[in-house]
Amino acid sequence: MNRINMIQVPKEVTKVIRAYIDDFEGSQLRYKMKLGHDYYHSDNTEIMKRKMLIYAETDEGVPYETEDPYKSNNKLPSGYFKMLTDQKVNYSLGKDITFKTNDSDTLSGNLGKGFQRLLKKVATEASTSVIGWLHPYIDDKGQLKTRNVPSEQVIPVYQPYDNRALELVIRYYQVTVRNVDGEAVRVTRVEVWDEEEVTYYQENDKTSLFNLLDQQEMRDIFRREFDNPKYHFQRDIKYGQKTTRTEGLAWGMVPFIPLYNNDSEEYDLKPIKSYIDAYDIVSSDFINNLEDFQDIYWILKGYDGTKRIGVFKSG
Repeated sequence: MNRINMIQVPKEVTKVIRAYIDDFEGSQLRYKMKLGHDYYHSDNTEIMKRKMLIYAETDEGVPYETEDPYKSNNKLPSGYFKMLTDQKVNYSLGKDITFKTNDSDTLSGNLGKGFQRLLKKVATEASTSVIGWLHPYIDDKGQLKTRNVPSEQVIPVYQPYDNRALELVIRYYQVTVRNVDGEAVRVTRVEVWDEEEVTYYQENDKTSLFNLLDQQEMRDIFRREFDNPKYHFQRDIKYGQKTTRTEGLAWGMVPFIPLYNNDSEEYDLKPIKSYIDAYDIVSSDFINNLEDFQDIYWILKGYDGTKRIGVFKSG
């Protein structure tokens, strides 16, 4: 964690960034990402949020709902979505990938053996979150590399007349830094990628404005000198063993590759969610009934006039 000294930018920049983030956070796509992630990790939303409620009455006879302290409420989320997703991905990408280019050995060597695992990770994210993102980059040795960027961090901005051609990508995520008072705080960092450059902004914990990272912070992040905005990658021009200057280079396009789950841009949870929820309820209620049968006599023995109208389940 480093102390931050940022460059102020017009407040309109913050408004634009906030607008994109708020729209994305409130979108149906972001909701599906959250739901797919939860079900993949067996945190099935419907069963996990279920409460056993009863109608009771106040002293004045006004009915209200409250959680039943005597009713069992076991929650047994199934792992079917993860099992089905993993089967699909392993079937689709189980065979080793081969490269057919003029220099396939070099390309394969640069990407490394981990490229197969990376593609499986992106495919899994597409299956659970509608879309997965692959980000190519050039490392310090000048080699082509790729990595996965979590879909919940990526806001694509498409060209007005082509909803498949990226105009910008806004990536945002949380980081821990030290503010001007030396306190550790969590703030949002934003990367805005276009066809040539990437611009780094960071939230000021005092004003909530997004400001440009200065050169010192860029040096702390990348371990070398970079301007902000910076080119996608750079090449050192050398004379003998000495670097005389550095040349900024660009991909000529936004370096984010989307992998959609299917042509309809839907996640794989949609057609099976109702079946999973029904299975979770049945299996959980089976255990609830076993426990309640054991406790029923104790409940009746202590039933000293407590006002109850009925018991029901609420999702």
